[in-house]
Amino acid sequence: MAFSFNKYFIKTAVFVLSLLSSSGGFSATEDGQALKNPTSQIRYKCNLRRDGVPPQVLEKLLQHPAAKRGKATAEALKRTSAPLPPSYDMRTAIGGVDKAAEIFPVYDQAGLGSCTANASAGALQYLSILQGVRPNAPSRLFIYYNERARILGWDPTQDTGAFVSTSVLAIAEYGACYETSWPYSDVSYGPSPLFFSQQPNDPCYSAGLSNVALAYGPVPQDLDTIKQYLSRNVPVLIGLLVYNSFWSSLWNGGVVPIPDPANESLNGGHELMLVGYDDVSRRFTARNSWGTWNGNKGYYSMPYDYVASPYLCFDFWFISSSGANINVNFSVTANTVWGQNIYLVGDIPELGNWDINQALRLTCPNYPNWTGSRTIAASKPIINYKYIKKDAKGKVIWMSGDNLSFSPTTSPQNLTPDEWKN
Repeated sequence: MAFSFNKYFIKTAVFVLSLLSSSGGFSATEDGQALKNPTSQIRYKCNLRRDGVPPQVLEKLLQHPAAKRGKATAEALKRTSAPLPPSYDMRTAIGGVDKAAEIFPVYDQAGLGSCTANASAGALQYLSILQGVRPNAPSRLFIYYNERARILGWDPTQDTGAFVSTSVLAIAEYGACYETSWPYSDVSYGPSPLFFSQQPNDPCYSAGLSNVALAYGPVPQDLDTIKQYLSRNVPVLIGLLVYNSFWSSLWNGGVVPIPDPANESLNGGHELMLVGYDDVSRRFTARNSWGTWNGNKGYYSMPYDYVASPYLCFDFWFISSSGANINVNFSVTANTVWGQNIYLVGDIPELGNWDINQALRLTCPNYPNWTGSRTIAASKPIINYKYIKKDAKGKVIWMSGDNLSFSPTTSPQNLTPDEWKN
């Protein structure tokens, strides 16, 4: 199936923007559904938002470097010609179902409407484990605060829920410190009844940049495309509408029925992380965030027709890699004529992907020494770059010789000063 990443991204943005003017669209349900835990009664909220993503947030989603890397991921997957296996579960890549339960346990959002943060934290942790790291769980409250307060500009003292897209943008922009540094609590227990409204401290933000989503993008609501991502161990986050019949799956091993909206009450929206599929049963396996006492130890079986329905599911996003953001300082000694400036361009989005119109302009505090810095994602083992001279009329002169390069680390880097070559 032919798929244009740009067209789909723009189409997604236009669709959501069209909902901004609608006053009757689904937004959120505050009360959710009362559930009976064997040891206590927990009220899970279904307050995932579907309508009303601000235009500036959509613009940032489109322009973020992680989105540009996600575009390359989507295009690479589109070129993949290998046939899809009839069934697959991403947990096999990290040791199997039983091992995943040990090193990648299902979270419990408890009484807080933080399904977005729980789902995106799950994707981030899975990718870290896949890359050979077994970290503590990412801080869900860190993510939930940032998507509400910093991404959306909402009042963080309100348990408003958020969007699938804002959970993705939050972990790309701020990453996530570990839960050991900023622990989870819902509105009824923990260090403070309003702990979810507190802004994380500065050390948490510094630590978060070592655990970010390096690539993301929208996923078309097409069964084969979704299965292709999952078969390549790429988590897919989805939003769904929860009707009354959904609650039966808590007690029947996680087998979710297709709802009958005409005869059922809508409880609200919820975010899940898809981890697998099976063509025989025609069902996806989804990781929930209501603990392990329900469903199939916290996992649910979703019918293909449920997931494929644009009336029941929405806002599909993938996250394909995680890692660190680092600050890199560049410098070059170069003589210029009047009106010329020195720019830096390279083979990553943060350096323009060799597009001179997106090059980083350097400053010259001490002529002829030119300097500049850029925060980049350590997504490649070797990053190539080069300097150019550009005048006011747009005339460009490239430095001669081979491309320069460096290997990113996990801490800030001051590169060895370069010399301009004519």
